[in-house]
Amino acid sequence: YAWDAYELAADYGKAEDYLKVASTNDSVTSMGLGAQYHLVDGVSVAALYRNFDAKQGATELDSINMYGVNMRVKF
Repeated sequence: YAWDAYELAADYGKAEDYLKVASTNDSVTSMGLGAQYHLVDGVSVAALYRNFDAKQGATELDSINMYGVNMRVKF
């Protein structure tokens, strides 16, 4: 979604082991959020957050959280 100098994006995804190899029912869920702000023509700053939750059979694996920031300069 974009308005004025701001941009915002979000996503959600889920993947499962449809092959059912050894009937483990593995799955992973991913959620993310990102934002960007245009400072001046050709210069912007942005930040993102993403979370991964994985499951192997009935076992919940550690959740992974990712963060990032950047600055982009076009010339």
